[in-house]
Amino acid sequence: MEKKIILFLATLLVAVILSGAVSAADVSNQQVGVASGQVKKYVETEASLPSAVTVGSENVTSPQFLYLLTKSTTNVNSGISSSIAIKNLAVPSKPSESVKSGTLTKSQYITVANSINQFINTNGRLPNFANTNLGTMRYETLTYTYSSIMNFYNTNKRLPNYVSVKPWSTISKPTTPTNTSVPPVQADSKTPLKVTSTDPANYSYNIPTTKLIRITFSNPIYKPNSTKIKLETYSDQVNVPLTYTIQGNSIYIDHIPLKNLRTYRLIVYSNFVQNSTGNGSTYYSFRFKTKTTNLNSYSARLVIPKMGSNIQIRSDTLNANNAIYHYTNSVYFGTPGECAMIGHRTTWTAPMRKIHTLTTGDLIYIYDYTAKKISKYQYQYHEILPNWKLSNNWKKSGPSMLILKTCHPPGSGANKYIVYAKLVSSLPL
Repeated sequence: MEKKIILFLATLLVAVILSGAVSAADVSNQQVGVASGQVKKYVETEASLPSAVTVGSENVTSPQFLYLLTKSTTNVNSGISSSIAIKNLAVPSKPSESVKSGTLTKSQYITVANSINQFINTNGRLPNFANTNLGTMRYETLTYTYSSIMNFYNTNKRLPNYVSVKPWSTISKPTTPTNTSVPPVQADSKTPLKVTSTDPANYSYNIPTTKLIRITFSNPIYKPNSTKIKLETYSDQVNVPLTYTIQGNSIYIDHIPLKNLRTYRLIVYSNFVQNSTGNGSTYYSFRFKTKTTNLNSYSARLVIPKMGSNIQIRSDTLNANNAIYHYTNSVYFGTPGECAMIGHRTTWTAPMRKIHTLTTGDLIYIYDYTAKKISKYQYQYHEILPNWKLSNNWKKSGPSMLILKTCHPPGSGANKYIVYAKLVSSLPL
């Protein structure tokens, strides 16, 4: 009897060990490389680190991602292609930095990556800083630096010979709004505010129907006048609703999905925008032709930093792990009107579990990899409504709003918890 008990316990122990080994999530160097480009773009756009990063099919925190970055960097350098186990790591408690701008050679950043990996393996946490030839670097700077390295690897299939380094205080410094930037008055007053380039270019063909349009002017701009611009079908002059985002000399124009295989004309009338001295822009127009885009087959994710969420957006089903369903009879992401989605709160990994934690001003992002744009929304308010009061007749024009729905109370189908967020900007991804 005693031998049977011992044998049972030994078998149970082996099973536990094996189950732990199987459950550990692994990612590849290639998956880290793909994710690094997304993180690099996020930092350069938002001047902060994302709270969650999707690596392959796994969601990780920024500290976890830094470990994956440094480990994959050393693996690639050593020709190691084996997968990397995700570690549970917290944000450093006392990060500090004293680093100067400059470059690290390949041998230098490999040495730093090895030291970070050794520290993590020994202490089970991230270091507060890492010693480099340029000074001490905090984990945010390290994350951005190694994202740049692995993004280079993902694009060029080799590690870079060197990497540029900037202090985090410089990277995270908010960009001064263009309307407060005042170039020399005399220069502006003598230089007409003209269109210098457009994307798409004039007479372009095969333009995606969800294309984010960019117009670049000769000087920094502000104050777009909605009555001074028009996007229309070229043959019958049917207007297309627009939204705008200004960044420096450029204005990004979003719109409802265009018709397939149609020619469109965008007209920028005189005084559509102004420069810092109040000079208006000159007249400009250009044409382009669209190509077929399957709007029900896209690659997009809903990212909510406050909730630590990075959720797949689907048009085919609600019932999938870590997914939210986009009502296809509502508008496309970032365009005028109401973009509506619904997700589970208690099942299918409960992507909307923490939706009640959102408060006024919290940011919500849609990363649209099909249209190659980032739609940035800001939480306005929420309401709780019984199902009989709900309507799925979404507005197709007016302010660009994101509507997120889930069950309320959690696990009950009696009511819906509904979040309303307003579009802040649409920028290239």
